Amino acid sequence: MQCALLVPSVSKTDWVCEVLPGVSSAELPLAGRRYIDYALEAAARFNIVLCGILDWYWSEQLQKEFDDITRGAFPVFYQKGEGTPPRGLNDLAGLPSTLTANLEDGLVVMWGLALPCHSLDEVRLVPISEEDAAETPVGTYRYMDGRWMRVMPCGFIIEDVPSWFNLNMTILKNPTGFTLPGYSAEKGVHIGINVGMEKGVEVRPPIIVGNDAWFERNVIINGQVVIGRSAVVAEGVKLDRTVVCDNTFVGQGLDLTGKAIYGNRVIDGLTGFWTEVDDSGVAHLIKPASFGWLGHVWRFLAGNSMRGRD
Repeated sequence: MQCALLVPSVSKTDWVCEVLPGVSSAELPLAGRRYIDYALEAAARFNIVLCGILDWYWSEQLQKEFDDITRGAFPVFYQKGEGTPPRGLNDLAGLPSTLTANLEDGLVVMWGLALPCHSLDEVRLVPISEEDAAETPVGTYRYMDGRWMRVMPCGFIIEDVPSWFNLNMTILKNPTGFTLPGYSAEKGVHIGINVGMEKGVEVRPPIIVGNDAWFERNVIINGQVVIGRSAVVAEGVKLDRTVVCDNTFVGQGLDLTGKAIYGNRVIDGLTGFWTEVDDSGVAHLIKPASFGWLGHVWRFLAGNSMRGRD
């Protein structure tokens, strides 16, 4: 029986909570979806019959999603990890998990924020050292003949902010093997439902726009841009190679290149350094009052209120 275990929250992914407060590794925004959504697609390439997710930063939302559902051709169960996040694969043995209580040959483990890109028929298995089994690098591994083997080639690895930011751009430009969100009527343009755009908005691919996003007048999107769900982009904003996370307001007239924005935090995609903006008219985390057309009315009024500050 071929099974997979996803362990997104290990010691080497603690940076996620530091950079994006309140966001778990499993829910890390990635090319318009979450890491866990792409990870399940990647796991399906191994022809598995069962997939477990062991998460030390347990999410009530994810628990609700995975209770009583089946993703694709295999069931998925979601379980909270106990104690501190593990440092290595050796820590899995004996954990209270259906897939790790008794390690069996063939178990595939996606350790940390790993996204394999090949089936098991297309990879080779490389034995890892005892040191790596105790302090395991992010990657995909398989338990065979009583020992851990690394799956090579490793596919995509997210180890820090720059690798996360670059993978957003990579999937956006070349999503081979992955399903991008939204509806696509034009190559490179993926738009979610209930997206509002005022007069003068210019959009150049590639771009992903999440559900319920709102663009005010004269916004210019120059390509390689990801706009999260329920985000608001204010009048005259110019974005190029930028990630706007869910529920984020981007203030009037901003011109951003190579940045990620989460609430009032502006993150440099190249260095990983960030600054926090005190002025809510520049950037802030929002909580939409409602969905659908009423949500757009709220955004319109909020945008006019921000413009009135000038």
